[in-house]
Amino acid sequence: MTYNTQKWVALGLGLFTTVAEAAWEEKFFNPKPLADDVILPMPCDGSMVFRVIKTNTNKPLDDTKITLGGNSNEEDNYAQYATPAYIAGSFSDQSKERYFLIGKYEVTEAQYNAVMKGEQCTAPNMKGVMPITNVSWFDAVEFSRKYSEWLLKNAADKLPVEDGAKGFVRLPTNVEWEYASRGGAAVDPGVFRENTFPMPDGFNNYAWSSKSANGKLQLIGRLSPNPLGLFDTLGNVSEMVFDSFQANKLDRYHGQEGGIIVRGGSYIKPESEVDNVSRIEIPYYDANGATKKRDMGFRLVVTAPLLTSSERIKMIRQEWSALGSGGKDKNDTNIVDKLEKLASNVEDDKLKNEINKTKEELRASNQARDEQRDAAARSSLQLGAFLCANISDLEAVVEREKIAIQSFEEGLNAEQDPELKQLLEQKRESFKLKLAEAEKARDYVLNYYTSTITATFDTYSQNTIEAQIDRTKKIMGEKRLANGEKAVNITQYIDLYWSHLSQYYKNGQIGRDKWLKQCTEIKQQN
Repeated sequence: MTYNTQKWVALGLGLFTTVAEAAWEEKFFNPKPLADDVILPMPCDGSMVFRVIKTNTNKPLDDTKITLGGNSNEEDNYAQYATPAYIAGSFSDQSKERYFLIGKYEVTEAQYNAVMKGEQCTAPNMKGVMPITNVSWFDAVEFSRKYSEWLLKNAADKLPVEDGAKGFVRLPTNVEWEYASRGGAAVDPGVFRENTFPMPDGFNNYAWSSKSANGKLQLIGRLSPNPLGLFDTLGNVSEMVFDSFQANKLDRYHGQEGGIIVRGGSYIKPESEVDNVSRIEIPYYDANGATKKRDMGFRLVVTAPLLTSSERIKMIRQEWSALGSGGKDKNDTNIVDKLEKLASNVEDDKLKNEINKTKEELRASNQARDEQRDAAARSSLQLGAFLCANISDLEAVVEREKIAIQSFEEGLNAEQDPELKQLLEQKRESFKLKLAEAEKARDYVLNYYTSTITATFDTYSQNTIEAQIDRTKKIMGEKRLANGEKAVNITQYIDLYWSHLSQYYKNGQIGRDKWLKQCTEIKQQN
């Protein structure tokens, strides 16, 4: 999904009555163009660029469990300790996968002025490509309000739509910001938990700290992006988010809502404080009024309401009613149904309330178990696919060793010098040993692959695994390498693993030779 930048003139609306003479040059709003950039118009013929952030969800009540925070100084665990959270998307793409949009760059001075001072449009310049600073959280919220209203009045057809509801802009939540900054669905779960997103070219090529920036604010987009194509989420200016600060309480956040959360570190912070872990609390007010800082700015997200229509509400009610009701497990369904029937036949209000409370607790427990089961099923599919890919790599090594031995034998047979021939015969065993080691490694992984199939068969029903295939393929299809490049598409290996697993569900027969051959053929085809 992409939008083309067009000239938008908002005459007669009372907010923006004059515009710049020409549309902004791309260098003023998108210095590092990438494929799939989403560009929305702004007042004064400006533009703002967003990136699609997929969340591996499909239905309105789907969400993906993630862990925020992580490794930090023990004395800061009240703020940075690893804490469970959930992420979901506001919009659906053509494949029904849900996503939200987040600003590719921090909001710039030119963009801020175009919205807040739209009646005084000026031509953009390089100073305007600096992130806006010295603005309060309230200024950022007001900016998002004015920009949303302008978009809805002047460029509604450019906004993404969900169930007929137009999107709008706001500050990102703490969860949205951290999910996107860490790399979201584009990185593996283990990589996601690192203090910074992958930086194969070194920290200074991705983030501005006090040392690399020399204590000076920098233009947007001068460094390399994170795996989702976002620039400067770490360093340059620290970024305000929508929700308020809460202390960590081991496995959850504490109940008190505090001040502003700022994320990512800034150009005046040392490298040790520029990361995806730190949540810093800033008071909403100081002695001068609403708090403003020279190293504090923000970026925006585009989202939509959840309850978009009566039909959507009906769908959500149905989804909610099915949560924890057993799903494919008939025993769980029967217990929940029995409790519901029992409650309907009880006249004592106190007892009825206790039965209903027990029913809802059971549903919640079932729901948590179902989510854990589904996540484990997806992990099984991913493991099987990786093993199949690994088998193909190891088989390629075996074939290379066989070719090397064949060439060696041909050279040995052709050799006429007795001393050299004797020397080559002594080396023959080392070639054979290398082949044996390669075959041993391949067979070990092949046996592991076979064991994974049988263990999956013993642990999950065929329907449970099948229900997770599409979601697993979408998850793996979004992965990127440490350098940010798209990873080799592993969905073919997922399909093949599922084919082998389905066969085993059907006839209980292990086909090592066939599986080896088919895993190898995928690599050869690519």
